[in-house]
Amino acid sequence: MKKLHQTLSIASEVFLCREEESFSAVGLLLPLMNEVMELVSEGADLKEIQETLKECREALRKLKRRD
Repeated sequence: MKKLHQTLSIASEVFLCREEESFSAVGLLLPLMNEVMELVSEGADLKEIQETLKECREALRKLKRRD
């Protein structure tokens, strides 16, 4: 936990956001990371996982463009 806190503090400085925002972002990503790790451990196709994550990233970028 201490290392995670240090990493988030550094990320907050680098990306010029509040530390609370960094924790919120990580909180959103943790379930996704766990799901990906579970899929990999079950032998899921890595190319399919990568493609799905690329689609997700594009959908998020579209949200940014709407603002």
